Amino acid sequence: MNKITQLQPESRRRGALSVKELALDLVLLNYRYYKPASSTWMMSFILKKEKMTLCVLFRKNGIDLRYYENINSEIALTETGMVHFRGGKIYRNHYNESQCVVTNKINKIAKAFAEGRVLSRLNIEDGRSYRRNPKFTETQRKSRERFEIRFKDRAGKKLPGAFP
Repeated sequence: MNKITQLQPESRRRGALSVKELALDLVLLNYRYYKPASSTWMMSFILKKEKMTLCVLFRKNGIDLRYYENINSEIALTETGMVHFRGGKIYRNHYNESQCVVTNKINKIAKAFAEGRVLSRLNIEDGRSYRRNPKFTETQRKSRERFEIRFKDRAGKKLPGAFP
């Protein structure tokens, strides 16, 4: 018996799940791994229950859930094994400024879905993009100003198209 068959989802772990632990739990819950065709996501796991389908999509700064109540042909696989998504309801969960541990939340939703239940937490998006954070945009603005001041003398004028 190998180690993977001995493991159980959420096996006596405490605290925050890592992304790797979440991915392993999804596999143990019979979610199928697919490489997304879009560069937005690094990896995806898909589970179909009757007419419903849940896609767990991992990206750099969070995890998205794409939910289909009645799936028709919105998910397409290429010959190379990559998956394309169309339609469905997408719920974004950002690691930044989230009110909960995103990996644990996704694990609970995915586990309930594997049991045939759809949790209301699925509809709640957590956190927000750091790009929309006022602190980030202020830092970005100051950085642009310093860049323009530093290179304005060398170029003799404002750099064309460098910054809006």
